[in-house]
Amino acid sequence: MAVNNKLKKLLLLGAVVFAQPSFAFTEQTSNQPYEEALKSFYGSELNAAIIHLKNALQNQPNHLPSLVLLAEVYIAKGDGAAAEDSLLKARQLDADEKKILPLLLEAYLLQQKYKQVINNEHTDFANASLQSKLLVLKGRAHVELNEIEQAKAVYQQALDYSGKNIQALLGMGQVHLLKYQYAQARVYINSVLTFSPINSNALVMLANIEQSEGNVEEALTIISQVIELNNQNFPALLTRASLYIEQNKFSLALADVDVILKEIPNEPKANYLKVVASAALGDLSTSEATVEHLNLVLSGLPNDVMQQNPVYLYLAGIVSFQQQEYRKAQDVLNRYIDIINDDPRALKLLARTEMALNQYAMAKTYLIKARLIAPEDIETWSLLGHTLLNLGEVEKAQQYYMDVVSVNNEEPEALYDLANLQVLTGQNQLAIENILNIMKTTESEDVLLLLASAYKNNNQYSEALDTVEQLITLDPTSSYFHQQRGILLGVLGKHKEAKQALLTSEKLDPNNLITIIHLARIDVVEGNISSAIERIQSKIQEQPTPPASLFIELGSLYQRSGDLDNATTYFEKAYSQNRNNHDAITNVLGVFVLKGEITKAISIAKEFLARNNKEGSIYLALANLYMSVKNYKEADNAYVLSIKNSNNKSHVYGVYADAQIKMNNIDGAILSLQRAISWNEQDLSHYLTLFDLLLKNNKTILATKLLENINTKVNDAALLERLAGDLARFSDQSKQAITHYNASLKHQQTRPAVFGLYRIYNEKLRFDDSLTLLSNWINTAPNDLVAHIAIADTYSAQNNLTKAAEYYQMLVETYGEMPILLNNLAQIQISLKQFQQAQVNAEKAFKALPNNNAIIDTLAWTYSLNGAYQQALPLYRQALSKDSGNAELKYHLAYTLVKLQRVEEAKKLLSESVLSGQSFKELEDAKLLLETL
Repeated sequence: MAVNNKLKKLLLLGAVVFAQPSFAFTEQTSNQPYEEALKSFYGSELNAAIIHLKNALQNQPNHLPSLVLLAEVYIAKGDGAAAEDSLLKARQLDADEKKILPLLLEAYLLQQKYKQVINNEHTDFANASLQSKLLVLKGRAHVELNEIEQAKAVYQQALDYSGKNIQALLGMGQVHLLKYQYAQARVYINSVLTFSPINSNALVMLANIEQSEGNVEEALTIISQVIELNNQNFPALLTRASLYIEQNKFSLALADVDVILKEIPNEPKANYLKVVASAALGDLSTSEATVEHLNLVLSGLPNDVMQQNPVYLYLAGIVSFQQQEYRKAQDVLNRYIDIINDDPRALKLLARTEMALNQYAMAKTYLIKARLIAPEDIETWSLLGHTLLNLGEVEKAQQYYMDVVSVNNEEPEALYDLANLQVLTGQNQLAIENILNIMKTTESEDVLLLLASAYKNNNQYSEALDTVEQLITLDPTSSYFHQQRGILLGVLGKHKEAKQALLTSEKLDPNNLITIIHLARIDVVEGNISSAIERIQSKIQEQPTPPASLFIELGSLYQRSGDLDNATTYFEKAYSQNRNNHDAITNVLGVFVLKGEITKAISIAKEFLARNNKEGSIYLALANLYMSVKNYKEADNAYVLSIKNSNNKSHVYGVYADAQIKMNNIDGAILSLQRAISWNEQDLSHYLTLFDLLLKNNKTILATKLLENINTKVNDAALLERLAGDLARFSDQSKQAITHYNASLKHQQTRPAVFGLYRIYNEKLRFDDSLTLLSNWINTAPNDLVAHIAIADTYSAQNNLTKAAEYYQMLVETYGEMPILLNNLAQIQISLKQFQQAQVNAEKAFKALPNNNAIIDTLAWTYSLNGAYQQALPLYRQALSKDSGNAELKYHLAYTLVKLQRVEEAKKLLSESVLSGQSFKELEDAKLLLETL
């Protein structure tokens, strides 16, 4: 759901201006309307509930309980899209997935997003009731897609989890009803009515059975009872409208249908019944208009292919291709090969046309067919290499180029194509070798430019600069060559020389926009960002139609200066000029991420990929966006497509592995890292990430083998000893681990070795050794805050709470009131029974970081311990919305409810807390409190 940016800013400004010292006040102002909304919701006053919830969210836009309840209200009203918006925002705020997922699937069903429901794979919840509920939703989606047998199987699975699941029983009844098995359907429906005599869904189905068996009056009596309970029950209204039509009561039928169409204008069944009823009443204009509307809703594309003379078709294809009328060429050439399908010339031309349209998969199809017809045609091989490269099938593309080289080993063009592929795929050293071989026979500008690019990508900037200076010797009047010289000088840190080279480039061609852009970047390096902005603005004003590159650069400058609104304006201008511009879409997505508008960024990325489905980097950006809102299914799909369509597969596999770890797909992450290594065996980072992952997941045998492999590739004694220490630590070989860590530290003081040894010391209760180790490290890295926190936590582990509190006080004085420091200090002060001081620090932490569950719980607990129970209550609600299974949170809330004399609710929470199997500091207190109630 789009939100007006100006309105959002005003709301944020208001929140700052009217912020109060008591941070629980905001919670209270959200909690009161939330509690009122609950009352309205359970009283079926849905519109009133929405008003209360919008008031709550106006006070606090991120109030999770209100967002979740708002989604439930919208679902009750049949507004799936609005419910989805609310749920996705709640999920982005770390709402409990066990609560969010069933509601989100309900919202999808309301929007007819049935495949998204069926493809939901998050079914690993331990709760049988929840599993059953999710399966029912999946069954409903199968029914909507007319996949009746699949629905029946899923509903039975749901009943296997929970035999009294009313929705599963209803589902089985519906399946039998759809299969005209009325007797079996009645069995399930009667079971539901035994548990719930006024269940509207069961009654609607029973009415349908009566209608199907010809008992119209009985069906009408039943369905009218349902509508009396809820006059907005759309399935019931559809059923009654159809019954009225059977009775020739067309006006009554139209009245029911209009209730539905007022809320859902495109509902196909309601539109169909309106056509029938209107026509029966003689209202042909309404009937015809509704038919036209149905056609729009259900329309398809017409097929208008016509037969033409094949020779003229082929000639028209050539002319259209030459005139860059690729769609016209595509059309006529397809018609041609429909008639003459074995002409390799036409197939190659059609492939070139598809490549011009970025349809490389189709080009591949035509070229493979051309190769089967003419297997020795070298041009086809070369075109296949180009096509496969653009499809991300790098190994196959490289093989075709190598085949061309093997046949024409003295042909510079073939070797150039191979070297160009190697540059694109990061094989720069091999490319350099091949280009140098080309230069034995020719030194064209294209070859030298490719060599300069290979040197630059290989971080051989001096060699790249030498090559560009050769180009300048060949053509001293080339603005482009001077521009490249300026860029390389800038990379080498020679900014004055770079600026002079760029000014020369500008003098040779005042319209060389890349030069202007790099001159602006030199301005930024010199600290003159305002001059950079003026330079680009001036060039934009000179252009009748300014190119996208200038808008992108100006947007980047505004973004660098912190002006995100102007940055957005110029990035969108660039994107509006060419909605296939990779640089424009990349910057548009980036600025929306900075502004926190993730949903909008996702929508834009999907819209771009609908037209450009081979852009691996945009699939990667989309995957990362999905990850940020915890939509793991869509993220996973996008990562796979990014890998498929990216040249640098090693990098993407590494990013994918990081995401799989967050998704708790450890085996998948291990496989992805192994594949990353196979694509680039020189990148040590993938080895180290994989090694750490194997250790943390008790795969020490695989980690041992990997370490042996790393030993053959690395000549770094400090690193290898540290890795050996990690392996020993995770293998419970503490003595060997200590030996290896100390050996590593003798070679070089490194943070990973220090913290590995610190963890061993603390596990063995060698706290003095830990403190000595960390103090020595602090002398080397005095601003390592994590090390300072480790020192304070070691004091706490020693039960020297006063010393720990003093150390945290010192850290707060040194580093400022950082939320983590304030929260940790508050927790220690609670242990010291310094509740007032703890509350002061917890409030400060909450003000700085109000969405952190640990901080919310700490603040709420200080309120409870200080007797401010009403202030604590909404904070606990907020925290449990994010982590509904947290036993400690439940104990804290239960304690507070007891103080508020809400004993029954407290008993339930205490039982859940004590029986959870979780260990927490106050577990014994929780057990004792439960016993006393």
